[in-house]
Amino acid sequence: MRRIVAWLGMWSVIGWFAGSPVLAQEGRPRPEQIFDRLDKNDDGKITSDEVPEQRREMFGRLVEKGDENGDGALSRDEFIKVFPHRG
Repeated sequence: MRRIVAWLGMWSVIGWFAGSPVLAQEGRPRPEQIFDRLDKNDDGKITSDEVPEQRREMFGRLVEKGDENGDGALSRDEFIKVFPHRG
């Protein structure tokens, strides 16, 4: 169940980019592109304060699943690992 919720949540993150130049150019964003957009202060990790308030609960679930070092954030590598890849 957690896997499904995280997967659906991540696709809602992709929905943030609807109409963005990234989607227009490539059809769908790569995890690295999404990470770069969300990492607003360019510190190499995404924290809850960089995520819109209405998405923080979903982000918290992703952190629970992917935060390997326990810092409460997702590094680029952690984000890419929890990002759902289409087959």
